[in-house]
Amino acid sequence: DAWKKALTPPMPAMAKWGKAQGLVNALGKNVGSMGGLMMNPITAGVAAGGYLIQRNMRDAMAFDEQLTNLDIGSRGAMGSMEAVRAKVLEVSKATGVAKEEILAGSQAFVALTGDGKAASESMATFAKVQRATGASTADISATAAALTQQLGIMPEQMEKSFSILARGGKEGSVEFSDMAGLMSTLAAQFKQFSGSTGPEGLARLGAAFQITRQNFGSAAEASTGLERLMESFTMSRTIKELGKFKVELFEIGENGETRLRPLLEIVDDIGKTDLARD
Repeated sequence: DAWKKALTPPMPAMAKWGKAQGLVNALGKNVGSMGGLMMNPITAGVAAGGYLIQRNMRDAMAFDEQLTNLDIGSRGAMGSMEAVRAKVLEVSKATGVAKEEILAGSQAFVALTGDGKAASESMATFAKVQRATGASTADISATAAALTQQLGIMPEQMEKSFSILARGGKEGSVEFSDMAGLMSTLAAQFKQFSGSTGPEGLARLGAAFQITRQNFGSAAEASTGLERLMESFTMSRTIKELGKFKVELFEIGENGETRLRPLLEIVDDIGKTDLARD
C-alpha cells in the first residue's frame, strides 16, 4: 500500500520519486541492495557503464598477466608478446574460442614441453580441436605434448594428427575426450615399436586402442591392458616363450639399431600360432 501511494497520480513526478526513494532508503537499511534496484535510470546507466569498464579493465589486466607468464615460461621463444596477443585475438575471432582458453592451452603446452615456437604454431589447431570436440584445453595440450615428445609429430602435422584421433573417436569405441586423456601414457609405451612416429604411427596406435577397447569395460581399462601388452614384449620371459613359437619381436633398423617390430605385425604373427587358440 505504501508503494502504491508513493507512485500513484496525481502526485507530481518529483514528489512521487521522493516518497518512493524515501521508502527505498528505509528498506535499504534492512535489505542490502534493494535500494540499488530503484536507482535513477541515468544514475543506474552510469553505474552499469562504470562496472563494465572496471570489469573489462580487470579482464585486460588478467590477460596481460597470462601473456607475461607465457613469455616467461617459453623464455621468449614465442617472440613479441604484441604479436602473440594479436595472434590469440585473431584465432579467437576465427574460431569463437575465448582468448583466455587459447592462451591457457598454449601455457599448458609450454609447461609440458618448453617449446614456445611449437605452441605458437599450433595455437589455431588447439582452438579448432576444442571447438570441434569440446575437449578441455588441458587434455588437448597434454595430448599435443605427447604427440610431439613421444611420436615425433611436428607442428605442421598436428592438425592432421588430431583429425586422426577425432575420426577414430567417431567411428570407433573410444571417444576423443577419453583417447586424449590417455594418449600420454600410451604413446610413451608405443614409441618403442618400429613405425610408431608421425601421423602414420599415431593412426596405428589409435587403431590398436580402438580394437583393444572392444574387450574391456572402459577406455581406461583398455588403455591399461594395451600398455601391459606393449610392456610385456620387452620382458625376457615373454621374449623366450614367443621365440618357441617362432615369433620375432625385434628387427634391425636402417641405422643399425635393434628395436621392437611394429606392434600390429607382432600381434598378427602371434595370431597365426597356437597361442591364439590357447
